[in-house]
Amino acid sequence: MSARRWIPLLLAASLAGQTGAVRAQTEAKGGNPSPPQRPPQAPPPLPRSQMQPRGTVYIMDHAPDFELDGSNGRSVKLSSLRGRKVLLVFQPYKENLAQMRRYLPMLDRSAITLVGVCGDKQSALINLAKRDTIGFLMLADVTGDVSMMYGLLDNATRTVQPGMFLLDQAGVVRFMALGPVTSSSELMSVAASALPEP
Repeated sequence: MSARRWIPLLLAASLAGQTGAVRAQTEAKGGNPSPPQRPPQAPPPLPRSQMQPRGTVYIMDHAPDFELDGSNGRSVKLSSLRGRKVLLVFQPYKENLAQMRRYLPMLDRSAITLVGVCGDKQSALINLAKRDTIGFLMLADVTGDVSMMYGLLDNATRTVQPGMFLLDQAGVVRFMALGPVTSSSELMSVAASALPEP
């Protein structure tokens, strides 16, 4: 038998002898042998939702471009709205978005186009737009990918979180806020001060 094959056998015999010696010493002292110690276990992996990165958008960044199905029955790219001032509003559900229509006259006076993003399907947005004459474009972010890109996806519940981004005609973010719109005066102050005059 070669020396290379002897090495594992010698190691195994040595370890077995050490284990037997420890057991014999413990029994000689009158104690029970201690159970073998388990090796330390690695902590369980984080749930997949917590491992997903959150996007980050800053003021003076170009708004990340995306394409989503719209309430107009077509697919819409954000970059196709360049040349307009855009208030991009994220809400969890279409009903939350529908409440934004009360701000349309105010936004129209400032020549700002309102675009909503939520987690509902396109068919639901089309039906709501027809039934209630919403008056602005709503986009279906069913997978949550766009909301994640903008840092507005709750990974634990997989729901879109409220937030808004005001974009100038070049698609640059001039104002952003997380959370729901609290008052029309807040929205008006955004429209009045956040966008530079052309």
